Amino acid sequence: MNTHDPFGYYRLLGLPPWAPMKRIREASHSPHYIPSGDESDKVFAEAFRRTPEAHAVLSDPARRANYDWFARNLPPEAIEPDGSVRYDLKLIPDGPLHCSRCGRVALQPRYVTLWYVEEVDGYSQAVGREDFLCVDCARDGRRFNSFGEFVSGVLDLFIHPNSVDRNRFRHSVVGLFKVGMGEKHDRITDAKLILHNVRAFLEQGDIRTAYGLARLIRTSGDEGIASEAAQIVRIIDASGADTSG
Repeated sequence: MNTHDPFGYYRLLGLPPWAPMKRIREASHSPHYIPSGDESDKVFAEAFRRTPEAHAVLSDPARRANYDWFARNLPPEAIEPDGSVRYDLKLIPDGPLHCSRCGRVALQPRYVTLWYVEEVDGYSQAVGREDFLCVDCARDGRRFNSFGEFVSGVLDLFIHPNSVDRNRFRHSVVGLFKVGMGEKHDRITDAKLILHNVRAFLEQGDIRTAYGLARLIRTSGDEGIASEAAQIVRIIDASGADTSG
């Protein structure tokens, strides 16, 4: 069982769990993982059936975040006697979204690219890995990871001055530069994630939190998101509910 991918969704799309949303949306709807290559094979048939479902879940930012949270926090009822994970979409939570780093509910979540320096066959390269984080972890995590890689590159350069370490140092500088300059977020995706939280908090009866988040996105650049958020604000205002604080 892959604890990062209990339903095998990422494997079916041929992508790692940290793949950016863009690559997931561009992934083929046909299974990347083919057990035997024989289309009459039951395992292949099951993979072929699940791949469109995997694409639908992972290409939706909120559903992907909840799938990843489920993978890291498998409930006891999800584990079969043989140790495998019971394949049931109802097991995936649909409530407020949680930060993958601190585990707390992320009111204004976002997908953030953290930059690392990885060595492959003796060569280093700056690699961006997408992670789902709250605002605090997004800010602190990006700064910490890139600064750590930069310091590591500097130390290696002075301790072992060779071409490999110079290459590592160069890519560490690239990673630090990317964070220092700041990266543009997909504001529409951010708004979709917040709207998911609005719905989830309304479902839980937390009117204040839902109201505050809805106000944040009622001017979103996406007409559908802005319209739904504005309608929620109007309904809550008309209800006379206490929205202070």
